[in-house]
Amino acid sequence: MALADHRRRIVTAGSRARIMRRRNWFVGGSVVIVLLAGGGAATAGSDLVTPWGWTAENTFARVDDRGASCYAGVRVEPEGVADDAPIMIAAREIASGISLDDLDTSAAERRIVAENADATGDGPRAIGPSQLRREALNAVVAETVFEGLREQGFPTDPVPVSVYIRERCGAGE
Repeated sequence: MALADHRRRIVTAGSRARIMRRRNWFVGGSVVIVLLAGGGAATAGSDLVTPWGWTAENTFARVDDRGASCYAGVRVEPEGVADDAPIMIAAREIASGISLDDLDTSAAERRIVAENADATGDGPRAIGPSQLRREALNAVVAETVFEGLREQGFPTDPVPVSVYIRERCGAGE
């Protein structure tokens, strides 16, 4: 009799354990699905959120002079016009459509080098290749946005929008 009772307790305990494991797997799986779905929806709803907390119109990655990975975001800001003004909407659409990896920045780089060589006061400003590339990208992106606005008939003198590129390189920067 004692052996039969012992066997019944073992079988009953094993059944309860299987039921608990299945329930735990179900609950855990449900939580994972909810988190993934919620995280995906949050990501989809936030567009291109940068490490600085603002939404970018465009983003790109590159490698700097030291071999560090860099992340950059392009932002278009109003200058004296409403955030939802037609010129702002057009400028943001233009900025978001630019393929930053395909931009030819060579003319802007030559212009920046020439401007640095002609600097007055303290002499030419030292500029490394990575900084030169970043400044040239900023100039070319802004010029591309302003040219696109002109083509659409928007006033560009003065330009009522500003275009910025902010960049973070490496883990600690």
